[in-house]
Parts: sequence; structure tokens; C-alpha cells
Amino acid sequence: MITVKKIDDRTFEVTVANQKTTTHRVTVDPVYHEKLTGGHISAEELIEKSFESVSYTHLTLPTN
Repeated sequence: MITVKKIDDRTFEVTVANQKTTTHRVTVDPVYHEKLTGGHISAEELIEKSFESVSYTHLTLPTN
């Protein structure tokens, strides 16, 4: 589970709860957010989708 909490216009706290829980502070410049998304999604959604991509590529696979 990924939770994004807005701290101010450019700073967000992200909590990722999987096998372990980690907390991250993320900064997104509003101009860069607009450039990336064209305003179609919120900064929170952009951050959540970014963390989803990272979470799925770092899955722990069983070993023999």
C-alpha cells in the first residue's frame, strides 16, 4: 500500500507498506509536474504511480 500526504505545494511524505514499511520525503516542482502530466493528474497521483513502478520491480522472489 502506498500513501501520499501533501506537506506543502512541492513536498510530500510517501509511506510504502509492503513486507516492510518505509517513509520517504519527495519534492516535486510544480512546473515540472505540469510539464510531465499536462495537468491531467495530481502531483499525489504522479508520485503514487512512480512508487508503484518501483515497488513492482523490486519484488522479492523465492530462491531454491
